[in-house]
Amino acid sequence: MELQRTNVKVDKLKDKIPGPPNLDTAVIKLQQKTRNIHIGFIFDGDQQLLQLICLLLSSTPAGKLYKGWQDFGSELGLKREQLLCIEYNFKGLQDPTYYVLLTFAQLLESTFDKLLIACCDIKRFDIINRIIGPLDAFIDKLSIDPHCQGIQRPKTLPRVPLVLKPLISENICSTNPPIKKLNSTNSTSQKKKVNERSYGSIVMLTFTKDGEDISRNICQIFREQNPKIGVLILQEQEKFVYSRVEEFIDDCFKQVNYIIPILTTGYINHINNLTNNDDEENLFNSLDHKYVKYLYSLMRFEYCKNNCHNDRIRCIVPNENLLDVIKADLHPCLQAWFKYSDIDSFTKNILLKKF
Repeated sequence: MELQRTNVKVDKLKDKIPGPPNLDTAVIKLQQKTRNIHIGFIFDGDQQLLQLICLLLSSTPAGKLYKGWQDFGSELGLKREQLLCIEYNFKGLQDPTYYVLLTFAQLLESTFDKLLIACCDIKRFDIINRIIGPLDAFIDKLSIDPHCQGIQRPKTLPRVPLVLKPLISENICSTNPPIKKLNSTNSTSQKKKVNERSYGSIVMLTFTKDGEDISRNICQIFREQNPKIGVLILQEQEKFVYSRVEEFIDDCFKQVNYIIPILTTGYINHINNLTNNDDEENLFNSLDHKYVKYLYSLMRFEYCKNNCHNDRIRCIVPNENLLDVIKADLHPCLQAWFKYSDIDSFTKNILLKKF
């Protein structure tokens, strides 16, 4: 009789204890919570969460039951060559999972929810079960803007080896109008022209806020040429600029045929530090305005490096700003300028690549 009473008490206690959490529901909730938070935050602070993920993935040998860091990296989008490079060239420097996450973090769209999805895809629910609590607590501690609509990213990331950086040269002219695919009935020569995606020239525009309207007109004129003139504007390449600013701008600067500053009054005042600091802060939501001085420094450096020869910098001056430009004490690299009213002849020279 006493044993029966004990069993009843035990059953009542069991009823009060909550069962194991529903992992699927918990993962879905955490995915929703982290879909706009960049994984780069994992490299900040004490890195305990990063350490735990590396430990769980790398301490388990890959086999039929458990998939390892290579499969994890593949699910995150790393190339086979990158995975092999991590395996053969970075042993002993850091944990391979660390390099997988660091490589993944270089992309703009690399959010925490994709990490959870990757673990689910490789059936590593043991990892999810171990990190779901620490990850939830980690997100709660972050100082993020609850009203921000886009992906929130850390200000800095650890440097990544060159071989693990995403390739960006193929995206330089991605903002130009796409070429429509031809039907299978089209001739071979037509297909060849489409596949080449050749441009008569590629240029990079740099301008301040007061040059935005005229830069849009110039873009339209350039992109309507035959052959097209590829145009690079930083605002149109936002995702690459935010992921690695100076590196992306440096690569673009080296690859284009011409750099074209729009010499407005605002541009001249900006490079000469004649603008009000409060006004400048309000204008810095424009990426092209924000990095005018950085591009200006690259132009001056190239000019000096080329023994004071200006081979690639060709400025355009809006007609209403002619007087300001004439009065301005411009650096020699900006003295090759042309009026906007002469845009047709300017365009022809760019296509011929001779000035």
